[in-house]
Amino acid sequence: MTFRKVVSACLIVVAFVAALVLAPAAGALVATDSVLPDIDVRENGKPPDSLQRAQERLADSLGSEGFADAAGPFGATSFIGRSDGYLTGASDASARAVTLDYVADHSRAFGLGDAEIEALELTDAYTSIDGVRHLTFSQMLDGVPSYDTFVRSNVTEAGKLVNVSGGPVGGLELDDPQAELGRGEALAAAREDIGGSSSPAFGQLESARLVAFARPDGKAELAWDVYAESADSLLYELVVGADSGEVLLRQSRTEFADQAGIWNSHPSQTLSPTLFNLAADPTWLDDSAGRTRLKGNNTHTYADIGGVNGVDPGEDVPSVGTNWNFAMTFFNQAECPSFGCTWDNTVAGSAATNRAAETTDLFYLTNRFHDHLLAAPIGFDEASRNFERVNSSGQGLGNDHVLAEGDDSSGTNNANFATPPDGTSGRMQMYLWNINWDVSGNGSADVVYHEYSHGLTNRLVGNGGGLSASQSGAMGEGWSDWYANDYLVSTGDKTDGPGEDLGLGEYVLTNFAPVPGIRRQLM
Repeated sequence: MTFRKVVSACLIVVAFVAALVLAPAAGALVATDSVLPDIDVRENGKPPDSLQRAQERLADSLGSEGFADAAGPFGATSFIGRSDGYLTGASDASARAVTLDYVADHSRAFGLGDAEIEALELTDAYTSIDGVRHLTFSQMLDGVPSYDTFVRSNVTEAGKLVNVSGGPVGGLELDDPQAELGRGEALAAAREDIGGSSSPAFGQLESARLVAFARPDGKAELAWDVYAESADSLLYELVVGADSGEVLLRQSRTEFADQAGIWNSHPSQTLSPTLFNLAADPTWLDDSAGRTRLKGNNTHTYADIGGVNGVDPGEDVPSVGTNWNFAMTFFNQAECPSFGCTWDNTVAGSAATNRAAETTDLFYLTNRFHDHLLAAPIGFDEASRNFERVNSSGQGLGNDHVLAEGDDSSGTNNANFATPPDGTSGRMQMYLWNINWDVSGNGSADVVYHEYSHGLTNRLVGNGGGLSASQSGAMGEGWSDWYANDYLVSTGDKTDGPGEDLGLGEYVLTNFAPVPGIRRQLM
């Protein structure tokens, strides 16, 4: 990307340190807070070293285009495949035999013993129109299927194994095969959690079945896998302990148009993203061109990776179907914190893995902060020269929504906001970070809000050019820190107890102990 003159203050580490010294129905559009967040009581456990070594050996054996991914609370082998071919050659054996033979040949990478492989029960199979057989094998514990440890495979008509997924876990034991709660009691517990009906009858979409809920310690708890509806007709899947009635897991099973999984603070493999309807405010996506881009009245957000300023072909993020709900894949190099890395600077192209998800998050954060600044008591509105494409009030010039450029290819370990006068779009550039660990600045809420606050203060003081001196520039840095952290504390996404130092940029960098981040301050 060509060199760019930065109009406003950059979030460069040196500059930061210097400034510190100076200063209703499925498919319907619903309100954000009506969707309950996902929960899972299990914490990610560390898989045995022997399993990790076996997974690495298997990945190496598949060549440069092969992969053997591990994921979930168990670090189990979750997906095996090759982008340049099949896992096995043609075979006259059944798809079932092809799959189980492959699992047996790589039993150490799956963490399963011979008896556990023999106990895998084929519980679902079908053939798609291209002749591929799709199989699901359940792990059975005392005759009860495990909730989320299984084996799935895809086998061509010629008997070639395409891939294997699922994440089976070895050594599982069911603690108690007898349920204290019945189906109706499990449904009642699930409905109580989500605010559902008090009727004893199962609704049209509701059901309950016994499962074994595996935990990282090797134990499995007998539980009910319940589908239940809330009072506002949203369908959830909940796993309810068959003895305790405790909700062990909850996930929304209602899809919304323009739904996205977002992170209010930053991506983390220890948490689940929040489902958010990007079109709840119709202005957010009022120029999406049929959901082919993240563009509305407040921002046009895209991945600026092509080396030329502005959006180029292939840099917009289109929806998948009607949603922008992209799964996150976390990397776990040795230096990665507990929240996980989102790319690996030693692996070419790995930054593209989560680019769609993180650019969507940047779009959400940019719109969210726009709305926060617009509302009272700040009131950064059209008359105040805010950033909007169409100024519906007739005040201000408009045609200046924020150009939010994610994973900008002009650099790393940085971010900036360029603030021209009212009537010309502000440009916010977010970069990849790799100083301490590998993450994208797209999803770092405090960095995004810090940069957007430069647009606020520069527009309010001199309409884009009033904070150009050393002292006023340092004040602008301090104001940006304050506006970012003040909002995150007010939403509960950060805490600020009496006498506490509050960091900024903790997700992208650690510079000070015990408070990580680019800079810290007492607020």
